[in-house]
Amino acid sequence: MPHVLLLEPDRIIAKCIVEELERRSITVSVATNADSAIIMADKNYPDAVISELSIPGHSGSEFLYEFRTYSDWRTVPILVFSSLKPSREILSSKDWKLLGITEMLYKPDTSLQKLGQTLDVALQQ
Repeated sequence: MPHVLLLEPDRIIAKCIVEELERRSITVSVATNADSAIIMADKNYPDAVISELSIPGHSGSEFLYEFRTYSDWRTVPILVFSSLKPSREILSSKDWKLLGITEMLYKPDTSLQKLGQTLDVALQQ
């Protein structure tokens, strides 16, 4: 069964995402901040990551950069599911591209079903 690390500070949104993913037979570890997300990833290697960009204590991109610096996690698919929409300049920057984002999805434009479908595709690659 695939394992996903979810970094989502909003507990209600996290609960809804977990329910959608569990319907797809995906186990989920939920972190509400970057530090706990890194600890969880160390304990249980994720098959994919779903991350909000607006998180307490860090920016989501800082977390993703830290996550990507671990050599074991360079190929883990990352889906950004965020209420923040980075500017085109940020998205086209060299630093952002180094994060290796698999897919960018935005709240509330993207349904949880679409998030689950996108994750299914990322896990198959």
